[in-house]
Amino acid sequence: MIGKDGQVVWLSDIVSVHITPDGRVHLCGVMLDSTERRRVEDALDDSENRFRAMFEHSGSGMALVDIDGHPVECNPALLKMLGYTAQELRAMPFPEFTHPDDRANDWELYRELQAGKRERYEIDKRYITKDGRTIWVNLVVTSLTNDRGLAKYVLGMVQDITERKHAQEELLTVSERLRLATRAANIGIWDWDVVHDRLVWDEASYRIFGVDKERFGGAYEAWAGSVAPADLQEAQRQVQASLRGEREVNIEYRIVCPDGSIHFVQSIGQTFRDSDGRPYRMVGVNYDITERKLAEERFATAFHAIPEPSVILRASDRTFLEVNERWQSIFGYTADEAIGRTSANLHGVPEEDRAHYGLLLEKGSLRDVPVDLKTKQGEVRHMTVSTERIVVNGEVCYILLGRDITDHKEAAKELDSSREQLRALSDRFRKAKEEEAVRIARELHDEMGGALTSLKWGLTKLRESDLRRSTNSADVETCRRIDEMVGTVDTTINAVRRIASELRPGVLDDLGLVAAIEWHARQFETETSIRCRFESQVENVEIRRDRATAVFRIYQETMTNVLRHSHATRVNILIEQDQGTLVLEVSDNGRGITDSEKLNPSSLGILGMRERAHSAGGTIDVRCRDSKGGTTVVVRLPLSEQ
Repeated sequence: MIGKDGQVVWLSDIVSVHITPDGRVHLCGVMLDSTERRRVEDALDDSENRFRAMFEHSGSGMALVDIDGHPVECNPALLKMLGYTAQELRAMPFPEFTHPDDRANDWELYRELQAGKRERYEIDKRYITKDGRTIWVNLVVTSLTNDRGLAKYVLGMVQDITERKHAQEELLTVSERLRLATRAANIGIWDWDVVHDRLVWDEASYRIFGVDKERFGGAYEAWAGSVAPADLQEAQRQVQASLRGEREVNIEYRIVCPDGSIHFVQSIGQTFRDSDGRPYRMVGVNYDITERKLAEERFATAFHAIPEPSVILRASDRTFLEVNERWQSIFGYTADEAIGRTSANLHGVPEEDRAHYGLLLEKGSLRDVPVDLKTKQGEVRHMTVSTERIVVNGEVCYILLGRDITDHKEAAKELDSSREQLRALSDRFRKAKEEEAVRIARELHDEMGGALTSLKWGLTKLRESDLRRSTNSADVETCRRIDEMVGTVDTTINAVRRIASELRPGVLDDLGLVAAIEWHARQFETETSIRCRFESQVENVEIRRDRATAVFRIYQETMTNVLRHSHATRVNILIEQDQGTLVLEVSDNGRGITDSEKLNPSSLGILGMRERAHSAGGTIDVRCRDSKGGTTVVVRLPLSEQ
């Protein structure tokens, strides 16, 4: 109902019925103001609705759990987190999906909550999801007590912290690795309160400096007292420059340990300043660089002792960082003149070659790259350079190891010139020999052959004269002797023809190279009983006389070697033309030539064949035919005059 002031008032009516003895019914009622109770009930309904909305839509997992540990109701976030359905979870007490290592602790806390010993608890624990994964959660459990103060239900709030846990574990692992690494690397940490002059070292710094923590004064002067006197002034100057903001803290110096030993230390740090720019703190690390310094000294000693010219270049700008004494003696520059300058400027490398050499350097490791470099006096030195990428004081550099091959190259040029002269002389000798053979063959054939033929005809005429009709025994004997002389003359004529043919086959000049080789093959087969199979894919080739002679002589020498060394029973001879090149291939079925025989300097036959092929502008390949034996000789001669 609406009250006088316009407010809504809730009333509760209580009515009772009474029946009088005479049967009349009386109603008695009491009207109570229930407005406050109604407001409390409405507030509870609103609270329930808000809780339900939060429960259903919360991003965190939530569950109502009974006294036996069974989830009575779970929100969607928890179901998604664990992978179970609501029905599956209601049948499982929470220890079943709790990691075995966390069950005892979680259950004990839960029992204390039920007994009223605590109102809530919070733990990090692990759950086993339906698919077998292990997840880390943060669990907050609050009791929902009855009027006797006992927990009838508990409300659990679950937050997935798996990623955070893994990050923490990784951070612990990294921190432990860093601690072990700094200890293994003998790296110390220092912290200097500049304003109050308090210097704090860690244990590694005490080990590096070789002092006891109790005896260390903990001030700037304590550090300065450990620095070697020869390095103290420069080290202090650099510290002051860092305090003024002119440079970062990066100092290398020697220290004198209490036992008298000398160590090398590098201190690197950062200066912190207040709002007015005044330094108030320095923090950094100490490195024991003794081994590195000793290695650098050994390297410098070895570098300058290298008998070949060697340099170190900065990778960033390709300037000289160091040059050894051998380099200075060859190129005429002092170390002061070279350091800081580029090789291109000092050695007069042409602009077009600089990019090429730069690309070669970027490959890192090179071996025996030829390069021509100028000395200070302008003389060109022929070099081969090998490179390696190294690190010097934290800077990437290249070490170049050179080898002066100027004298070797000049000697090689002279040797090549001598070889060409010898080849020219040998070629000239062979041509002269061939010309002489042609002349002798012609004279044998024309002069002696003609004389012998005339002699034969004379003897024949004499034999056919009157002596034929004579019966005198003396004349008969004379006829017999004349017949013997005619036979001798025939034999001599044949010998002259054979000798003339060997000196210069007439068929080579008359019919050409292909016919000459075929004729020789037939003669060779007749005289040696070695079967010869000749095949030519060209009828004839247009080739200069001296080049044809060279190919024919190579062929003759090959057949001679077959007869002398191969013990062959069959020879295949092939002539073909391939893309403007004449190819002559001779193969046999003999024992096969060995590598030692091919490379033997006393094998003048093979050497002569190679020289003939070279002088004619061709090539020759002598090889074993296959694993079963046999030798193959292949001559290739370009048909073009070029």
